[in-house]
Amino acid sequence: MATKILLEKVEVSQSVPIIRVYIDGMNKKVNISAVSDGSGVIKGKWLRFDPNDSRQGVFFVSETDPSLEIPMTGYTEIMPSKVHFRVPTLPADNYKIVVRTLSRNGNDFLQGALKYKILVE
Repeated sequence: MATKILLEKVEVSQSVPIIRVYIDGMNKKVNISAVSDGSGVIKGKWLRFDPNDSRQGVFFVSETDPSLEIPMTGYTEIMPSKVHFRVPTLPADNYKIVVRTLSRNGNDFLQGALKYKILVE
């Protein structure tokens, strides 16, 4: 006997970026530190963005001065689950890593952050 399944269309919510892991490309440390003028990788979900829009991308945000947001440069791979980039010269500090993307409707910015602080010495 076959069971009938009722299908229901649901509205998709906004896909806020989720950063699960940061890997320092120079020393391979995970969620701990970054090397100034090095490279890095973030892994997660919904990370894809337009690298030609300066409002979108991966940013290191200073813990001591949250108004200091340093954009990452030299993206070599941008995928929904992984982004490779060059880390520019950074002042010594603890940083929060955030990724900013544009919503599906193109009207809103969505931001996700790594829950760990990253040390740059």
